[in-house]
Amino acid sequence: MKTVNGNVKRRKTKKMSLFRYRLRLVLKYFTIFCIVAAVGVTLSFTVFFKIENVEIEGSTRYTYEEIKECSNIKVNKNLFLLNNRKSKEEIEKRLPFVEVLSIERILPNRVIIRVKEAEKAVCYDSDDCYVFANKGNRVIEIRGKSEDEVDFDNAVQVIGVKLKKADLGQNLIFSDNEISENLHQIFDTLEKNGLREISKIDMSDAKHVQAQYNKKIDIQLGTLEKLDYKIKTASEIINNKLSTESEGILDVSMLDQGNKSYFRPKDTISVSYTHLRAHETRGN
Repeated sequence: MKTVNGNVKRRKTKKMSLFRYRLRLVLKYFTIFCIVAAVGVTLSFTVFFKIENVEIEGSTRYTYEEIKECSNIKVNKNLFLLNNRKSKEEIEKRLPFVEVLSIERILPNRVIIRVKEAEKAVCYDSDDCYVFANKGNRVIEIRGKSEDEVDFDNAVQVIGVKLKKADLGQNLIFSDNEISENLHQIFDTLEKNGLREISKIDMSDAKHVQAQYNKKIDIQLGTLEKLDYKIKTASEIINNKLSTESEGILDVSMLDQGNKSYFRPKDTISVSYTHLRAHETRGN
C-alpha cells in the first residue's frame, strides 16, 4: 500500500515539475519577445522611419516652400509621429486658398501632401464686407464693400444671414444654428433637383425665401415647408416650360397650400402653370 502511494506521489511531483518547467519556458520566451518588441518600437521612433522627403502634389497659388512650412512637417521627424489632421488644419488656416485633399505616409521615409485650389462656393453678404467660403463653409477670402468691383467668381451670393464669426481659414460660425441647417437644406435640395446655376439666395425673411436662377429668374419659395416639392416644380418649369432666355419671377411659394405656381415674365405678362407632380410633368 505504501509503495502504491509513493508511486502516485512521485507521479504528481513529476507532473508538477514538468508544468513548472513549461511555465518558466513560456515566461522566458514571453519576456524575450517583450524586450525585442520594445527595442523594435524604440528604434522605430528614434532611428528608423525618419522623414526624408516631403512631396506636394497639385496646383495652387502658393509655393512648395509655403505649403511645406505651414504643414509643420519636418525632415528627420519620425513618420509615425506625424499628425495628419493637425497638419491639414494648419495649412488651410494659414493658406486659405488651399484645400488639402490628403496627407499620406509612404514607408519608409516619404510624405505626400495632395492639395488643390480652394473654390469660392458661397459669398455671404455681411454688414460691411463680403465673406467668401468653400463648400464646407471654410472662409477663404474677405472683401470690403468699399472696393469698386467685387468679382463673385460664380459663388452663390447669400443675403439676409448674420454671421457670428468669420476668420480666414476657419469655418464660419452663424449667429443662429437654424440658419446653417436651413441653408444646408436649400443647397442640397437645389442640387438634388438639378438647379445648379443658382446665383443668389435671399433669406432676409424666413417666410419669403428666394433663390435666383442664372441671374435671370427669381424663384419665390416662401417658407421651407414642402421645399423639395417646390424646387422640383421650379426645376420642371425652368427646364421644360421656359426658354433659356426667359427672365422674370417664378412663384412656387404657395404650393404647400395646394395653390398654383406662376411665372411672371420681366415684361409683367403673367403666365400660370397648374402645379404638376414630378411624374406627370415628366410624362409630357
